[in-house]
Amino acid sequence: MPLLGALNSGLTGLFARQKAIEVTGNNIANVNTPGYSRQVLDLTPAPALNVQGQMIGQGVDVLDVKREYDSFLTNQLKDKNALLGEHSAKSGPLSEVQRIFGIGESALANDIETFFGSWHELSVNPDGNIERDQVLYAGENMLASFEDMRSDMVGVKQNINDSINSKLVDINQKLEEVAELNESIQNREVSGMVATSDRDRRDLLVKELSGLLGCKTFKTGKTGIALQLPGNGVPLVQGNNAYTIDGEYVKTDLQLSISVGQSTLEVNREDLGGELRGFLDVRDEVVPELADGLDKLEYNIVNAVNTQHEAGFGLDGQTGRSFFTRSASHRNETGFADPEDLAFNTGTMQVTVGGDSTDVSIGQGENSLNGIRDAINAADTGALASVVFDGTDYHLDLTPRTEGETISVDASGLSSEEYDAEFDENFSLQDGSYIYGDDPSVDTFSDPDALYFGKGSFDLKVDNDPAVPAVPAVTTPVSIGPGENSLNGIRDAINASDAEVSASITGDDGSGYSLVLTPHVDGASVSKTATNLTDNDETFGNWVDIEAQPSTRVAVTATDQIAAGFESKSGDNQNALEIASLGQSAVIDDEETFVGFYGGLSSKIGVEAQRNTMALGGAQDTVTQLENMRESIVGVSIEQEMINLTLYQTGFEACSRLVTTVDELMQTVLNMKR
Repeated sequence: MPLLGALNSGLTGLFARQKAIEVTGNNIANVNTPGYSRQVLDLTPAPALNVQGQMIGQGVDVLDVKREYDSFLTNQLKDKNALLGEHSAKSGPLSEVQRIFGIGESALANDIETFFGSWHELSVNPDGNIERDQVLYAGENMLASFEDMRSDMVGVKQNINDSINSKLVDINQKLEEVAELNESIQNREVSGMVATSDRDRRDLLVKELSGLLGCKTFKTGKTGIALQLPGNGVPLVQGNNAYTIDGEYVKTDLQLSISVGQSTLEVNREDLGGELRGFLDVRDEVVPELADGLDKLEYNIVNAVNTQHEAGFGLDGQTGRSFFTRSASHRNETGFADPEDLAFNTGTMQVTVGGDSTDVSIGQGENSLNGIRDAINAADTGALASVVFDGTDYHLDLTPRTEGETISVDASGLSSEEYDAEFDENFSLQDGSYIYGDDPSVDTFSDPDALYFGKGSFDLKVDNDPAVPAVPAVTTPVSIGPGENSLNGIRDAINASDAEVSASITGDDGSGYSLVLTPHVDGASVSKTATNLTDNDETFGNWVDIEAQPSTRVAVTATDQIAAGFESKSGDNQNALEIASLGQSAVIDDEETFVGFYGGLSSKIGVEAQRNTMALGGAQDTVTQLENMRESIVGVSIEQEMINLTLYQTGFEACSRLVTTVDELMQTVLNMKR
């Protein structure tokens, strides 16, 4: 019996060393395999037997092949890898945006300075065609730079969308593989098999997914793990089920979603981590903020230059002409024949741009299409108003300063309260003339120039001799146009109508002004037989979206249209000087110059790029340190494995010698009995 026990001990030792050599060989073979954890053999002494009161060992048992694992380091690597992925994803787009907002001879700031410098050159020689051509060229070149930068920014967003879209394929494949490994590990380990390689592979996938989307990991049971989005906790992997992330373009941006059961949930920037979060931070925060700044810069340049240019005269004698024009996104549906017609009521209208509302006051003399345009621009509503001619009528166009923002207009606050005086039948005969407005029962007028009345027309009837039917009465229509609906305006309109009366204004004797109608024939009667003066009830109609066209462009088409002076005469350079001075004025928010504001945008993206570079370097160092720590604990060391191999080889040889010795002893014993 003792010899058999010794033989068994030798055999188990042989088998154990053989298995140890296999495990060591596997470690050496996977020394460069990413994510591989060193495997070790779990040995334990075989249960001892009681032989005649003595406990005799029965060799060694192989319990399991285990992998070295440190849960703390593994979790740290996942978290830090998510930060590394986020900063790494930002690096490329931020560098591209920094290039777009660069400072140098080819930068937008230089084009802005060149544009206002061309106005200064024009002020030196306001009649020069070369200088005027240079103004047009500099304006077009500056706008082209704005457009190029916008196009480049759109390109950055599109590149980000493409990068995210391509990442989704890899992410979904990894999620599917994690779910499959969950099932594989469970099946293997439940049946008593070893699944160390599957666990290593799953850990590697989870680490990579953390870098891609910052997923969180939770243990489920003894063998499984669950993955969730870091922000909203939406599941990505549960057991052997994986939920894929899909991308669909909404307008120009890729919108992410995930389907869980019968529900489809949107995945937003706040729900993510890792590379996807970094990409979306740049796409949805950095790029829009800089694009808004670029739009604000152009908006202020266009508005300031247009306002000043409209105050001057071109060599063609025209004034009120804008230097720039912008394509609108919203237009009022109703057309108007005359943009100077005081067709609207006065009061307050509300313009809402992107959710922010601004009250715009419309006073007397401003209640025309042009007047409302100027009032909206002066109120800084966030939209540029312009009056455009569509070939038939004039319309009011509104363009939001930020592309894509919605616009609504509420004109219900424009009322007719200041136009409520009726030009009625209250004429009284005094000393051969007919007086309107001095009857205490009707309105008196403290200001003969105030636009008290409505617009339209009325009929003025003069009956030269009511007693003689053969002499017919003469009825003359009198038209009251824009700006004529005051007492003085009605007087002038009557006198211009060739009615057989003379109109004049009397007062002020303390009771107000009155309109006096004196017939050309003594004794003739005067009456108003029909009234068609109405309040200014014109409305904008519906506001409709119009198709986007090339954005800002130079509206001036000829050099003689450039308004260099305040008068249409040769040598007048006053308006050119005013426009040139805008380049050095604190126009934007009354605080910054145009070039200074652009410099702020460039500085902002430069600081952001530098901050991300520093954060990226820190994240890389942290991950590298954690990887080194992991390698020192669970990684494969060739030197250590070679030492182990020598030990196991020596042990194997010793066990072999033991088996041989026991075999010889048994042969000797058997031979003794023969």
